[in-house]
Amino acid sequence: MPPYLLCTLFKRMVGMQNIKIRIKFVILSLVMLVALTGIGVILLMALRDQQEENSHDKVQAITEAAVNIVTSFEQRVAKGELTLEQAQEAARHSLRAMRYSGGEYIFATDIDGKTYVHGGRPEMEGRNMIEAKDANGVAFIRKLTEGARKGGQFVEYSWPKAGASEASPKVGFAQLSPDWKWVIGTGVYIDNLEADFRRHAMQAGVLGIGLGGAGLILAYLIARSISEPLLRLSVVMRRLSRDDLTVTVPDTERGDEIGEMAKAVGVFKERGVENQRLRQAQEEMQAKAENDRKALLMKLADNFERSIGDVVSAVTASANDMQTSAETLTTTTGAAVSRSTAAAGAAEEAAVSVNTVAGATEELTASIREISRQVSASNDVAAKAVGEASKTNALMGSLARAANEVGDVVSLINSIAGQTNLLALNATIEAARAGEHGKGFAVVASEVKSLATQTARATEDIQAKIGEIQQATGVAVSAIRDIGAVIDQMNSISGAIASAVEQQGAATRDIAGNITQAAAGAQAVSQNVAGASQASSEAGQKAERMLDGAGQLGKVAQRLRGEVNGFLSSIRAA
Repeated sequence: MPPYLLCTLFKRMVGMQNIKIRIKFVILSLVMLVALTGIGVILLMALRDQQEENSHDKVQAITEAAVNIVTSFEQRVAKGELTLEQAQEAARHSLRAMRYSGGEYIFATDIDGKTYVHGGRPEMEGRNMIEAKDANGVAFIRKLTEGARKGGQFVEYSWPKAGASEASPKVGFAQLSPDWKWVIGTGVYIDNLEADFRRHAMQAGVLGIGLGGAGLILAYLIARSISEPLLRLSVVMRRLSRDDLTVTVPDTERGDEIGEMAKAVGVFKERGVENQRLRQAQEEMQAKAENDRKALLMKLADNFERSIGDVVSAVTASANDMQTSAETLTTTTGAAVSRSTAAAGAAEEAAVSVNTVAGATEELTASIREISRQVSASNDVAAKAVGEASKTNALMGSLARAANEVGDVVSLINSIAGQTNLLALNATIEAARAGEHGKGFAVVASEVKSLATQTARATEDIQAKIGEIQQATGVAVSAIRDIGAVIDQMNSISGAIASAVEQQGAATRDIAGNITQAAAGAQAVSQNVAGASQASSEAGQKAERMLDGAGQLGKVAQRLRGEVNGFLSSIRAA
């Protein structure tokens, strides 16, 4: 079967699910009828082919038998038992005598078509039939002769039966004899095959129609016996689906599949009755559970309202207290920020003043260092003078006046040193008062500078006088011997001055160190005051955020109270 036919058949079979059972049985019966008809046609065609094959086998077998007879006579001639004429005559006589199927005969011709034997119409012997044709124009003798030359060939043609004028269909077969080359053949009428075929076809048709009709009737009855109970069951199942449990299930007494389905529907009905009973009991239990649930919800709502109401009130009170504390903290931190700012300014001014005093002290230290250097140089000169005095005692007398002047200068230096000590003391006192902006320290620093200038000028005078002494020493060596003692005293005085200057330098360095520490302390105080100001500012900001948070907490507490009231209302309404 072609694939497209299979696809079409499959689609139609799939679509049959929407067709009723009766129609399906009718279709099945028709399909079976068509199938049986097809099988009958195939069998009839096979029967027709078998009949033709039997006719061919029969004609061929008889022809071969006739050829064997002629061959036997040919062999007798070859053996010398008969002459050619005797043998051919005997062979013609034997062929004329052969009859089968109630009148069928044998014929024989030469290869040119001359008739030697014609068992059905002896009068045709001696005639040349090579061009003979039947009613349909078939030159059957020529075709049989050509087929005999090839070993044998079946030829269908028409020829009148004995005593009849109309030609009937016939099939012939011919073969050549080995030596004489006679074309020996025969034929049988096949009109009886057509009659047998039509008879068998008629019988098959009548039988098929009878069986088909009976099948259709039987299919209809079977379909009705199936569909009607199914329809009754479908009605019952629809009523059961609508919870109509008063319906009676039919056909439960049947022993076939319909009965099994009816019993199954009966089980559905029983289950429905049981489910209805259970549903009623469940509804009662649900109603009781609903009442219990409502009572429990009311109780829970009351308990929740009491507990959460206290919590919300406490949260609200805490939020109010937090807001009040935050406001107080904000005010306090604002004042602290203002005070810290003022303190930072004062500390900054003190740090500036201390730094100024430190600068003046550094300048004073440098001046004292220079004086110390000059005094050290004076000591060196005095030492040289002592050495020269020991060598030139003769000049001591002439240097007396210069020594006196040197004494005056030394007195002046001592006076300057005393004043320097006094100024150092004043500087110490002023440094202690540096917290009052250090105004007096600038005056002290100025005086220190002035004294340093005078000390330098006196040192220059000492150097000039020593030069005069040296010149005088060159003139009067002997005079130096007289002032040796004076130079020794001056050397001692210079040592004392150097020691005093050294002590003054140490005191000045201590003053500078203390002032430096005071400057560092003032700077640290300024930084600490700035840090305190920043911390106060941050505390103020945090207090403001705390104030905002307290406000938000109060709002949330109010909203929580509203939500709780709404929740309790919905629970009580449920």
